[in-house]
Amino acid sequence: MTYTVPRPLYEVLAENLKDRKAADAFARSIEDAVDEISKMAEKETIEKMSVSKMEIKENLVNTLVTRELFEEKFTSQNSWINERFQSMQEQMNMRFQSMQEQMDMRFQSMQEQMDMRFQSMQEQMDMRFKQVDMRFKHMDFKFNILIGISLLGFTLLNPEFIGLIKMFFR
Repeated sequence: MTYTVPRPLYEVLAENLKDRKAADAFARSIEDAVDEISKMAEKETIEKMSVSKMEIKENLVNTLVTRELFEEKFTSQNSWINERFQSMQEQMNMRFQSMQEQMDMRFQSMQEQMDMRFQSMQEQMDMRFKQVDMRFKHMDFKFNILIGISLLGFTLLNPEFIGLIKMFFR
C-alpha cells in the first residue's frame, strides 16, 4: 500500500502504537484529513476566484471605456492622423517636385556641358583630319613629282631611248 505520509512518520506511529494495523488506520485517517483539507481549500479557492472574477468584471465595466466612447475617440484620432498624413504627403510631394526640378536643371546643365565638350572635340578632330588630309595632298603632289622625275630620269638614261632620240635628231 502506498502512503502520502512520510515513511519516518509512519514508522514512529507503528512503534508508538505497537500495532501495524492501527498505524495503517491512523495514517489513512491523516491522509483522509489532508485530502479533505485540500478539497476544502480547493473549494474556497474556486469560490474566491469566482468572487474575484465578478469583482474584476465589475471593476472593468466601471473603469473601461464604452464602445461608443472608444469609437468616438478613435474617429477623432483617425481624422487627426489622416490630416497629418495628408499634410506630410503634400510636403513630401513638394520636396520631391523641388528635388526633381533641381535634378532636371543639373541634368540640363551637364548635358549642355557635355554637348559643348563633344562639339569642341569634334572641331579639334575635324581640324586634325584637315591637317592630315592637307599633308597627304602635299605628299601626293610631291610623290607625283618624284614619280615624274624618276620616269623622266629612267627614260633619259635608258640606252635604247638615247638611241631612239639619236635617230630622230640625225
